[in-house]
Amino acid sequence: MNYSTGKPFIKQSQVAGFLMNAYKYLCQMTDTRNEWDKDIWNVKKLKQYGVDYEKTRSTSYIHFERIKNKYFKEQYKRIMKEKLITGNSFTWATAVNWLPYISRFLNFIFEKEPEWKTLQPLERSHIEQYIEVVNRYAAENPTKRIVDPKKHVHRELTIINRFLTELQIREYEMAPLKNVKSLIFPYDKPVAAKKPYDRVDHIPDIVLQKTFENIDYFDKSVTPIIWIMYKTGLRICDVLSLKQDCLLKIGGEYWIESDIRKTYIQGHRVPIDNELASLLSVLIDRSVEKSNEENNPDKYIIVRYKGQRRGMPYSQNWIRHRMNAFARKYDIRDEQGQPYHFTNHSFRHTYAIKLLNSGVDIVTIQELLAHASPEMTLRYAKILD
Repeated sequence: MNYSTGKPFIKQSQVAGFLMNAYKYLCQMTDTRNEWDKDIWNVKKLKQYGVDYEKTRSTSYIHFERIKNKYFKEQYKRIMKEKLITGNSFTWATAVNWLPYISRFLNFIFEKEPEWKTLQPLERSHIEQYIEVVNRYAAENPTKRIVDPKKHVHRELTIINRFLTELQIREYEMAPLKNVKSLIFPYDKPVAAKKPYDRVDHIPDIVLQKTFENIDYFDKSVTPIIWIMYKTGLRICDVLSLKQDCLLKIGGEYWIESDIRKTYIQGHRVPIDNELASLLSVLIDRSVEKSNEENNPDKYIIVRYKGQRRGMPYSQNWIRHRMNAFARKYDIRDEQGQPYHFTNHSFRHTYAIKLLNSGVDIVTIQELLAHASPEMTLRYAKILD
């Protein structure tokens, strides 16, 4: 169901989707304008301006054509350009995540006020109508993305609030004349149930057992990634970013070395067993043999050598999808008998629980997981208590 029109979306066939993607690709290839002037931005072409992005995510594009009002669209593109160039905790991933919410809001306003070229006349009544639509949509359309309707509405209104506040702080022509505080009230945002402090989504033993019993039937590209996540506790983005110099031998013991992107730690080391060291050695040798400056300039050990992602790591979403395809095929279920849904991060939690069960102290666990603060590590300690 469409937020702004209330009409159902028309599902495209695979052929129609393929042709549409091919058309967009050809348009991109033949468009010689500056990237900032286009309605579809490719982050690879924005690197020259200092815009960086997480290469393990499949979010290389931002599609501004989703915004129907051309005046809103051009002004929003200008805002995104300034925020991406200046940085200041606003990343490419944030820009990608904002667009669905902002485009829905702007399209809703455009449906109500088709003559508007700015948000200056925005009133509380517009926000009230929008909140009603968002709440109704979240309640009536449960999906994988909207598991908790209250949480979804809270997030949507928070982003809209930040967007309108940003307009006023920077004194954009598009900014509402009324103060944002008189447009969106704190009580507009529903209070979602908080995750229990002592809940950590680690993989149940019964799931681990069946996974490793059938691991030889996994996609051969995914199996090494699962072993690395399980035996090191590294985040999926750091596993997929491992390079040819990641394996170290110090004092007769093997270590894996990686840069932790989330907490900006360079050269983080985790001790590993001989079996994982042998697996890494094979991956490194294969990467050295198959790589060149064109198909793997950054010397990743888990990389796409051809296709659209040539020279880039596998995407996080692709890994998760392959694991869950495996779970469905082999009917992997949790303790309650429900079909199990893998997340990449659950392997990190499982590693921490495994350390706790082995008697490793909480300070060492914090160091191995490279937590920026002890708060997350203390959640594991709560489980131990």
